[in-house]
Amino acid sequence: MYVRRIVGSLVMALMLCTLATVAQPGDRYLDIKAQVLDILFPLDVGPRPYLLKLVLRYGDSDTQYVVVLYPGQDAEMVSYSLAGISSGEFANLISSMTAKDPKLKPEDIAAKLRVEVKRTRLDFKALSATVKDLEAIRVSPLPARNIAVDDYSSYEYWCDSWQEYVHYTITGGSKDSSQKQLLEWMIKFRSKVPHLMEHLVAASQLPPRP
Repeated sequence: MYVRRIVGSLVMALMLCTLATVAQPGDRYLDIKAQVLDILFPLDVGPRPYLLKLVLRYGDSDTQYVVVLYPGQDAEMVSYSLAGISSGEFANLISSMTAKDPKLKPEDIAAKLRVEVKRTRLDFKALSATVKDLEAIRVSPLPARNIAVDDYSSYEYWCDSWQEYVHYTITGGSKDSSQKQLLEWMIKFRSKVPHLMEHLVAASQLPPRP
């Protein structure tokens, strides 16, 4: 009888574990929204060598910034957004399209959407100061174990220093202090973008891009 209870407990634990991992961020093949954005929003820039590349994807607005610092104190940002789709509408659009055709693939959805792309030069010194704040954040190598039960947006962060590369997916309701700091930095950076561009206008002595 005691053995049966142990076996029953193990079976129940495995069932709960399976249910808990069905929609984990690491299972990207289950996240059709992320797959569509992967198709529409590229992570790469041109073949030009860079010092640092940051890719910031915002789930609350379905936008992406690719920020690059180059040798020679040059910096630029490529921004991506979905044309004609307001914040929060993208997830509803995917649900509507897949409800009509459950066999619809991410490529099929991406083919029906248009992307607005803008390339902007940024002030290298002002951007470097913002990156300094990022360097002070120490993200834990172990993700937070809290489960988000509410409808939170997810945010993605890629950092490529040419030699090393990291990628984090952060849930908006994360209570992990280090991940929360990274998310707050991303939100703060987004609010600073107009200032970085204005600062560039004031610093018109910057050399033109080659």
